[in-house]
Amino acid sequence: RLVSPYEKNYCSLLYVAPDQSRALFFCFLLHRHLGDYYPPIKLKGINPENDYLAREINCLPAKKSPFGESGKTIRGAELIEQGIVLDFKNEYESVVVELSAE
Repeated sequence: RLVSPYEKNYCSLLYVAPDQSRALFFCFLLHRHLGDYYPPIKLKGINPENDYLAREINCLPAKKSPFGESGKTIRGAELIEQGIVLDFKNEYESVVVELSAE
């Protein structure tokens, strides 16, 4: 678990393959309050030397994903140090991002 739902109004999880070639990142917004700020979520357990293709796999076709980097290649070190930025707009929104090493 990256962010506990007992400490914030959102939670996130990351599952990483043993060889660090793939990972699934989940984030769920539990409650939205006016003026809420969602800091970048720093990933753990991925290889900082790998380049990862990041794809949002939980987005409806006509809806904009809170994850603006979908379809882009991101360095593992950047995901570890700077994190994933999410722009939640609606209560109970969720994001599932598949990371595949290239």
